Amino acid sequence: MFKEHHKTYSGIFWDSSSPDDKLFGTLTLNPHGTSKLAIYTSTEKPELLKKTTCLYGYVDKIKHVRLDNCDVIRSLDSLYPGEQRFIKYELDIPLVFSNTSSILESTQFSKMSIEIPELRNWTKGEICSETSRLTEYNNIDISIDLLKTDSPKLVLESEQDLPFSEFQALSVRIIALLNFALWGQISFGQIKAVQKKGLSSNIFHSTNFWGHTEHLSKIQLSPIFTLHNITTEAKPIFDNWLSAYDQIRASIVLCLSTMRKNGSYIFTEKFLSLTQAIEALYAKENQIENKSIYLKDVLKNYRETKSYVDPDIFDDKTIADINGIRAYYTHYNPIKEGLVPTDDTVLFKLKMTLECLLITLILDFIGFEKIKDIISNNCVLKKYLTKI
Repeated sequence: MFKEHHKTYSGIFWDSSSPDDKLFGTLTLNPHGTSKLAIYTSTEKPELLKKTTCLYGYVDKIKHVRLDNCDVIRSLDSLYPGEQRFIKYELDIPLVFSNTSSILESTQFSKMSIEIPELRNWTKGEICSETSRLTEYNNIDISIDLLKTDSPKLVLESEQDLPFSEFQALSVRIIALLNFALWGQISFGQIKAVQKKGLSSNIFHSTNFWGHTEHLSKIQLSPIFTLHNITTEAKPIFDNWLSAYDQIRASIVLCLSTMRKNGSYIFTEKFLSLTQAIEALYAKENQIENKSIYLKDVLKNYRETKSYVDPDIFDDKTIADINGIRAYYTHYNPIKEGLVPTDDTVLFKLKMTLECLLITLILDFIGFEKIKDIISNNCVLKKYLTKI
């Protein structure tokens, strides 16, 4: 297992379509983020770097590697002894698959484990044994491994070897649930894929491979729900989430994107994403197709039909403000300048109110029954969804 951070390896690299055109370079691995590749050549932007986003390599100790989504970020002139001019190309490498020279998606595995330190907090000690099976999906067992000496792991395991893509697709769904429960603040350690017999592959990755970027903040937020909340119904909740994921994926992705820093604190972008996500969820929930949906009607309907939506929070004025702000930013009309609140303080509060509403609507969609209890036990949800 590779425990080192930012470990650098020297080697040769090439494109699969032209394996004879090899270039010398150094690969710096970062198991917790984007890795780096430096290529040295006397050629101006060699063909290898012009036409591909996937490179293969042979480096010290690790041997074969595959580098995905390569992106040249800059080039620098350098001199070797004798003053021969070389150019150093630096590349960002979000995905690094090690110990295999073939395309990983075509390789089959029986087990995949993903280190997620925040799982220990999420389980809140509810798992008594070292490994707890949560559910099974498409012949893949899903469990949490809480070894005392190592970082907690999400473990996906099958009786037989399956394509890596099947493990990846399932892990995306489970990690989305954990990210949702933990306000988008999970992080990753080592990822490992294992065959029944033979190949064991350490997968170095960037967090955006699993739809995850930076933490919202360094503040430890209370989980929206923990394993304790679903102890008696863990399998139904997980099963409902897995079956609902494809139906309401747009709403889930938009919700997670507003939870995270994502490079900026531009409230208007997050506000508009949330209004879109709520409308999309409403359309799926009510099976509305090829028909116009109006945000103000959606919010009024939720206020009237969902017992956990406080009418004092979503009163007519608040709904009118939300609808007006949305219309102002999507259909700008100078006549309305000053008629809707655009102050950052107001916008942030409404953004948080919509985010908390969307969270409860998703919880409802996947089968949670005691949503009012979840709201009252979470300081953020309580602050924006109730009159304190």
